[in-house]
Amino acid sequence: WSHEMVELCGKYSSDGVVGLDLAGGKVGYKEDANLPHIKAFQDAQRLGVHRTIHAGEVGGPEIVEEAVTEMHAERIGHGYHVLDDEDLYQRLKKEGMHFE
Repeated sequence: WSHEMVELCGKYSSDGVVGLDLAGGKVGYKEDANLPHIKAFQDAQRLGVHRTIHAGEVGGPEIVEEAVTEMHAERIGHGYHVLDDEDLYQRLKKEGMHFE
């Protein structure tokens, strides 16, 4: 379903749709069930659709890192566990990552 959402975001971008958000347990974590979401968010980046992913509330900082590097998240919902990885925290701070 995430690919269909990306297509709708692209289709209706001139009508005020500006982005999409993905929330869930281990969102972005490299499990087979999440591969369609990863591909969809990569497609969203190519279409210029803004991307928010809720990551790092459940699981470790590697989930936040994957949301940013694999899924090209521009905003991270929660992201608490990024504080468990000082290097990742400093990198995202330097890049101006928005945490909500």
